[in-house]
Amino acid sequence: LTGRGGARRAAGRPDEARRDWEEAVAIARRTGDRDALVPAVTAIGGPALWYWRPYGVVDGAMVEVIEGLLDGPLEPADRAALLGALGLELHYGPRGAEGERHALEAVRVARESGDVPVLARALNNYLLASFAPGRNAARRAAAEELAHLPGLPGGGEILARVFLMSCMLRDGDLAGWDRELARCERLLDAAPHTDLESMVGIARTARATLGGRWDEAEDLLGRYGDMRFGASLWGARFRRMVTTFTCRRGQGRVPEMLDELVDAAGEPDLVPLRPVAVLAAVEAGRTDLAHDLIGRWGTTVPEDWVADFLLPVWGLVAARLGTPDPQSMYERLVPYADLFVVAGMGTACWGSTHLVLAELARSLGREDTAQTHAHAALRIHRDHGLTYWEEQSKRLLG
Repeated sequence: LTGRGGARRAAGRPDEARRDWEEAVAIARRTGDRDALVPAVTAIGGPALWYWRPYGVVDGAMVEVIEGLLDGPLEPADRAALLGALGLELHYGPRGAEGERHALEAVRVARESGDVPVLARALNNYLLASFAPGRNAARRAAAEELAHLPGLPGGGEILARVFLMSCMLRDGDLAGWDRELARCERLLDAAPHTDLESMVGIARTARATLGGRWDEAEDLLGRYGDMRFGASLWGARFRRMVTTFTCRRGQGRVPEMLDELVDAAGEPDLVPLRPVAVLAAVEAGRTDLAHDLIGRWGTTVPEDWVADFLLPVWGLVAARLGTPDPQSMYERLVPYADLFVVAGMGTACWGSTHLVLAELARSLGREDTAQTHAHAALRIHRDHGLTYWEEQSKRLLG
């Protein structure tokens, strides 16, 4: 059951994989087979680019099982795997920061073991468990370490470099991003693989939106929109909607997909899409609808993997509607002023965070501060040759 779950996850069938693993865990617990229980509960921690549980779900029973196993004697490899799995299981929910600490401890244990595959798994777990605002520098360092582990198979190296590319994009290190893309393409030329090609294709999508190349972004979405490699099924829809909305914004066609966004965001699995739907209502001139949606859904942003995208989205809404509180949003975003706004691992990129801060400062009546942010955005976008976002910066200065 544990092995079949892994095979199903690799084949893009995560719901079936979860059922296999849950049954394996139940049998191992019932029979008291600790040796079978450890691999069953740590199966979630295998190499992956995304979380595979539904958004916001914390399996309390699984957390309890892992914590019980950690209380007993373990080989270093098993302890590292359990700590990493616990970090993933706790990511959603109030213990997310604790989960990140467990994942970091897993990396320490794995390093001391000297076992490269164990360290590769632990670093992968940490990159997911630490996916939250303010962690880009630490995650970039972890991705660099993972990408340069000796003996890493080609598929593992590509996965590591896609992680690294997402961190570089946030940093605005486009030259580094280009180098990593070239390395991934050489690896794919040497050993073609459909799933690995999809990972790289998804990374390229955000770069295309940053370049204002809307047709290219939509072409990439059409070719690589159905994510596999262990991702939960809702993630493909989230990515498709956000990428398409980004392109429609750039083309001045937001009203075309407003109804579709609002309908999708109302579904329980697509909670992260709700701020995007509110912004779409604002930009389509439907402020009445935007206020209604805020009343229905609220404005809370959990500190999870999608927060570093949704905080700027709410920042734009706050600047234009006055809710959520513009001052609070400014304070939350200003530490990340020099980062680019990126959704996920490569869904879309909305230029410099300075653009959002300029709008927030202006809404607060702080025109000098708004001009400072707008000039910073203009310089960043001009230096990188990002024509579309340069024009958005000029609009704020105009």
